[in-house]
Amino acid sequence: IMSVLNNLDESWAMACEAADEAGVLMAEALMAESSGNRPVVLIGYSAGGRVVTSCLTELAKIAWGLDKKSKKNSKKGKTEEDDMDDDDNSPAAKIANSNAEFLTDFIENDKTINEKERHRRLRAATIVRDAILIGVPAATTPVDKWRLRRSVVQGRFVNAYCEKDWVLSILYRYKRKTVVSLAGLGPVALQATDEKSMTGTFYVSPMENVSVFKLVKHHGDYPSRIKGILELVGVGDVDGEAFHSNYFA
Repeated sequence: IMSVLNNLDESWAMACEAADEAGVLMAEALMAESSGNRPVVLIGYSAGGRVVTSCLTELAKIAWGLDKKSKKNSKKGKTEEDDMDDDDNSPAAKIANSNAEFLTDFIENDKTINEKERHRRLRAATIVRDAILIGVPAATTPVDKWRLRRSVVQGRFVNAYCEKDWVLSILYRYKRKTVVSLAGLGPVALQATDEKSMTGTFYVSPMENVSVFKLVKHHGDYPSRIKGILELVGVGDVDGEAFHSNYFA
C-alpha cells in the first residue's frame, strides 16, 4: 500500500506542478491581443481548477505591476514573490495609500505608469468575467492570496467542493509535514471586506462556496457530474441557449 501511495504522490505532485505552469501560460494567452477582448469565464475541476487559480495569480501579478515585465517593479535582485511580501510594495500597501475603491480605479489613477502599461494592467484586471473552481487541490490559506485572485475576477468567483472527497484529501496531504485545508474539501473564508487593516479602502467581493456532496461522493465522480454541478452553482441552463450565449458567445 505504501509503495502505491508513494507512486501516486509523485504523480500527483507532478500534476500540480504542471497545472501551475499551465496556468501561467493561460494567463499569457489571455493577455495576448490576438485572443480577443471579450471577457472569459474560466471553469476547471481537479487539476484543471488549479490551472485556473495559477492563471488568476499570474493575472493579479500583472494587474498589480508585480510581474517581470512591469518597469515599475523591475528592482534588481528582487523576485515577484519579494514584491508581493514587501510591506511598502504589497497590493494592500498600495491600496492603503490610495483612494481607490476597486482595482480598476487604482490602475486608472496610477500616475506612475505610462498608457501602454496602464492598458496592459487593465486588461489583466478585467479579462476574466467569472471563475468556477470544482474540487480544486489548492490550499485555502493564506486568504490574502485568494483576495488577490478575487481582485481580477469581475463577476462571480465560485468554489465548488466536496467535504467527503477522501481521494483528494489523501493524495494532496500525503507526505506533507503540515495538514492544510483544501478548497476542494471545504469553503474558502473570503468574505466581502473593506477593512483598512487588510485592504485599505479597497472593496473585495466575497467568494461563493458551494458544497456538491449530494452530487459527488468521491473525486472520480467529477467528470460525469459537471453538468449537475454547473446547474447547482447556477451558471445557467447548461443545455439551453441561455448558458451558451452567456458563457460561450
